[in-house]
Amino acid sequence: MSAEAPAVTSAPDAPTQAATPAPATLGEATRPPSDDDCSGMTGAEAVARWGGEVATFGEDEGWQWNLEGADTSTYDQCAELSWVVLGIKGGTASSPYQIMLFHDGQYVGVTSEKSIGFLPQVSRIDDDEIQVTYTWPKDGESNDVASGRSVSVFEWEDDSNQVVHKGEWPPYVQ
Repeated sequence: MSAEAPAVTSAPDAPTQAATPAPATLGEATRPPSDDDCSGMTGAEAVARWGGEVATFGEDEGWQWNLEGADTSTYDQCAELSWVVLGIKGGTASSPYQIMLFHDGQYVGVTSEKSIGFLPQVSRIDDDEIQVTYTWPKDGESNDVASGRSVSVFEWEDDSNQVVHKGEWPPYVQ
């Protein structure tokens, strides 16, 4: 895994902290926020447009994000917060993943500066909030029986015009 620190760190049950944009991973909003704005793009178009901005896990071809194979069904051009999970080309279950975040269909960054192993389970809580469950191997476990879980919540906050994280990270991300 990458040695970079996460975009946001907070202890479980810690007060909510605003995501800190990392120049290599977070995009700048190109328009003022508006409740009735939609990007007009499909998920595939959004990933094609902004996927190249997501920092790669490694330099060689085997560590590049599989932009064409990303499941874009979770992208919503009008949602306060939507997402697309990126995996690497030819990856395995424990390979690194990254989660792109979108506000009104516009790319706003990733959940963490650090790529995180194992396919994350992401679910919608509300139009502006998602929950991510990360899997990781506990001490002595192999990847195929990894039973560790960490739960994070990401919420779009209109007042600050950014995504805010609360919850847990896998131990190796902290």
